[in-house]
Amino acid sequence: MSDEAQAATHFTKARAAAAGERCEAATPGPWQVDPGQTVATAAADDGMGWAICEVDSSFDGDESGEKHANFIAATRTDLPASLATNHEAMALLSHASHALGILLDDRREPTPAEYISARDRKVEIDALLDAWNATEGEDR
Repeated sequence: MSDEAQAATHFTKARAAAAGERCEAATPGPWQVDPGQTVATAAADDGMGWAICEVDSSFDGDESGEKHANFIAATRTDLPASLATNHEAMALLSHASHALGILLDDRREPTPAEYISARDRKVEIDALLDAWNATEGEDR
């Protein structure tokens, strides 16, 4: 895989940080789509919203505009949630890698505290995996 292709498909720490900054700079969500207008809007406390963007569907048909608008609106909450999950997963993987390195080091016997730390990381990883594998709709 070329470096350019890998950059487009892999999420590095720097890319995640830049995406997080864009999320923080954007108008707060959640966003919604106005029926028939394909305009992504943000709902305010009073139930009213304001236009974030209008999607032009003239280039590939009327139905695609609403699909694109739904994607834009959902991304406002999906991306920050994905970034948070990714951050948590990377932190757990880092701890787990360290714990496994200690447990697999044949130069010495791990201490009881190191075994406990490894076990605790496994519990945290299992909880994250359980959340990841949760039945669709449980988190909505």
